[in-house]
Amino acid sequence: MGYELLSKWDSTRPYAEAALYHHLWYDEKGGYPREYTYKGNDNAILYQILTCADCLDAATDSVGRAYSSCKNFADMLADLHCNAGRMFNPDLVQLFDSEQLQQEAGRLITVEREQLYREVFCKNVELVL
Repeated sequence: MGYELLSKWDSTRPYAEAALYHHLWYDEKGGYPREYTYKGNDNAILYQILTCADCLDAATDSVGRAYSSCKNFADMLADLHCNAGRMFNPDLVQLFDSEQLQQEAGRLITVEREQLYREVFCKNVELVL
């Protein structure tokens, strides 16, 4: 769906492939679409970064993902490490060993996310009332 939507306009077409690849596992044995491969793809590392970011965002979102319960940041980091080399690029997962990156990412998915949700809601609340 995302690929098809992004493919419709010249301004978003360069990002369409990312919508396809960001659910493909690092080892290509899981995720989707199964018919795609990272081999020979110059943008593979970008898609693998998106995979980590999307999973981190989805798993820790307590507001925007009401269909599932959220994990805390420490549990999600453990999941990233547990699935390094399988679902996630191990070199990217290793970056999360940095205390500085953990603090920054933790702040972004808590304080910054909540602030952004509040901002968007307040700017658009009159549209739904």
